[in-house]
Amino acid sequence: MIRREYLLRSIAQPFLTMLGMSVSLCVGGSVVIEKIFSIGGMGSLLTEAVYTLDYPLMQGILFRDDVHHGAVDFAYRFFVSAP
Repeated sequence: MIRREYLLRSIAQPFLTMLGMSVSLCVGGSVVIEKIFSIGGMGSLLTEAVYTLDYPLMQGILFRDDVHHGAVDFAYRFFVSAP
């Protein structure tokens, strides 16, 4: 019988890695998709902020992405820590 704690600990690291990478790719992909199809959203807002040198807006959008990376890093330490 496989114990649930050992199973969850062993699958947590690859799952969290894929989750973190996929969300980052979605943010980067939204910039491209929104620009191609002229859809308004966070990607278009970031692109416009770069063109107009709106530093507070760029910092706010990128801070949101950094908070996500911090949450994934925290989850790594919580789930994948050595016993």
